[in-house]
Amino acid sequence: MQIISIDVGRDRVKATNGIKEIVFKSTVGSHHILNISPSITDYDVCINGKNLFIGHLAEIESEFPIEIITESKAHPETKMLLLTALALLVDPNEEYKIYCGMPINQHSIECKSKLMKFLSGKHEVVIRERKFPVKCKDKMSKQLYAMLHDVPIEEKKVSVELNNENFLISPEAISAYWNEILDNEGNEIDTYKLLDKVVRVIDVGKRTVNYCTLIKGKQEKSESGSLNYGTVKLEKVTSMTNEDKEFLTRNIVADLSKVWTDYDNDTFLFTGGGSLLLKDFICINYIDKKIMFCEDPLMSNARGLYKMAVLENKDC
Repeated sequence: MQIISIDVGRDRVKATNGIKEIVFKSTVGSHHILNISPSITDYDVCINGKNLFIGHLAEIESEFPIEIITESKAHPETKMLLLTALALLVDPNEEYKIYCGMPINQHSIECKSKLMKFLSGKHEVVIRERKFPVKCKDKMSKQLYAMLHDVPIEEKKVSVELNNENFLISPEAISAYWNEILDNEGNEIDTYKLLDKVVRVIDVGKRTVNYCTLIKGKQEKSESGSLNYGTVKLEKVTSMTNEDKEFLTRNIVADLSKVWTDYDNDTFLFTGGGSLLLKDFICINYIDKKIMFCEDPLMSNARGLYKMAVLENKDC
C-alpha cells in the first residue's frame, strides 16, 4: 500500500511518500509554448486535457499566474496543485491512499464534502520534465545550457482516481505534533516526551494560524481552531519591517490568550513557514514559556500526516 501525504498550503505545496519529498509554490498559471527551456525544476503539466504551468514556472512564465488565498481550499487551483503533487509521487500501478491536510476550523463534514466534490473522480495527468545533462548540477549551469541547446522533454503520464475510500482529510497542526512522536514506520519515538505533556501547537501559515491543544496525544477540541489571518498580512505593508513582524506576533499572542487562559506549565510547539519568519519575536513573547520549533516547519505537517497514515494502515 502506497501512502502519500499532501499539504496544499497557500504559499507552497509540500508532499511525501516516505521516500521522496517535494516542495513547490502554490501557483497555477496559463500555458504557452516555451522557446527557451526553463532551467527551474517546477512543472509544465497537462491535467485532464488542460495545459498549465505550476509553481515558480507559473510565476515567471504565465500571463495569468493564480495564487488563491481564500479561506476555503475548495477551488480548482487546489485540485491542480494536489494532482501535480500526486502524479510526481504515486505509482498508479499499485494501490494507494492519499492523506491531505485542512485548516482546523474547516475540518467538518460539510467542508470536507465540498472539497471532495472538486477532487473526486478519474484524472489524467501528464508531467513534462526537462532532462538536463548530468553536468548541469545547479541553476546557473542549467540556464546557460538552456540558452544554447534544446533540452529534451520526458513525459510522465499518470492516471489516478480519487474517492472517499482512498482520499482522507486530516486537521492541520495536529500532524506536526505526531511528526515529533512517530518515525517513518509509525513507531513511537517521542524524543521530547510530548505524550507526557500538555502541548499547544501553533501552525503559522500564510492564510491562517492553526492552533490546537493535545493532552497525552488527545486533541482538546474546545481549545483548537484557526485564526483567520496569517503572514499574508505582512505582504500588505509597503516595506516589511521588524516592527511589522512584532505586531503580527503580538496579534497572534493576544488572540490565542483569549482561547488559552491556563498554560503556564504547557509546552508550545511552533510550526509552519510563518514560524521561521516570526521566530525571533515568538521567542521574545514566550520568553518565560517552554517553546519548541519543528526542525523543518515547512514539511512537518506533510511528514506527520504520512507517519499517522502509516500507523493507521499498519495492520491492513
